[in-house]
Amino acid sequence: MSEEQATAMAEPETQEGAEESSVPQEAPKAQEASVVRPRTEKDKIRYLNFLDFGDSGVGKTRFAGTVIEAGLKTLYVTLNEDELMTLDQVGIRGYDYQVLTDYEKQLWPLYLALRRNKPGYEAVVFDGLADFQQMAKDYELAGDKGITAEFMQQAMKGNRRMYLQNWGNLLEMTRHFLDPVLKLPLHKLVTCVAEADEDPVTGKPKVYPALQGSLQQLIAAHFSVVAYSFITHIVGETYYCLTTQPHDSVLTKDRTNLNRVLVNPKFKTFLEALDGKKLELTKIQKDIARTLVLRPQASKPKPSE
Repeated sequence: MSEEQATAMAEPETQEGAEESSVPQEAPKAQEASVVRPRTEKDKIRYLNFLDFGDSGVGKTRFAGTVIEAGLKTLYVTLNEDELMTLDQVGIRGYDYQVLTDYEKQLWPLYLALRRNKPGYEAVVFDGLADFQQMAKDYELAGDKGITAEFMQQAMKGNRRMYLQNWGNLLEMTRHFLDPVLKLPLHKLVTCVAEADEDPVTGKPKVYPALQGSLQQLIAAHFSVVAYSFITHIVGETYYCLTTQPHDSVLTKDRTNLNRVLVNPKFKTFLEALDGKKLELTKIQKDIARTLVLRPQASKPKPSE
């Protein structure tokens, strides 16, 4: 990352910039709303909001690297620099990155920098949403000791509210940070580890992103594609897979209408789907799709009565 880009990511905006990027305290008046216009065949969805979740070591970071391989100018955001070793080992270079280590000092400047987007990023990767949420929880707990008091005070001034309505629980920061970020005009890929929990509708075990609170089961509403990464073994061969096809025991969603299992998946495949390109399935992809049986870990034990 260049010195200019690093400065833009690390420093809060100046008074002039902060005023320009401040979030309005009131909803815009009706006459200020966007002009309504008819939708035609020329109108296409330009950006993907993609959530990829799965166990550790199943290829989520490698799939995130395919965003860079697709030729998109990418900002890679992670809470653990070790994640970048995966990209180094497969020879992926040519991307900017930021390691989030200070929730209080880095989060708001990061959002503003993405909103200005002076470097011209076409995609942003957030590798580790569950870690991001845990960081929020750590700051919430630290708040009992007054550590977050200054951050809370600054956040409520207006230009740092970032659409937040409820600061009573910093776990909400995850959702409220995602909401405006996912509206930005660039591709977004978010990774998350997985865990099993009871499906609120069926009561059966189901694999969800390992998030805390209701966000675990509501997260799909925020994304255009929700995919599950996994590894399967067939006749002594190991296959890194990603599925977006509907399944009883795993959370998936796919507005690109691929709805299938991919082997060694690439982000470019979903970009091509936006342009209407059809995907020819290989025999192994069809075999894995037919035999896909997920056996999630036992659901969380209920507290003893």
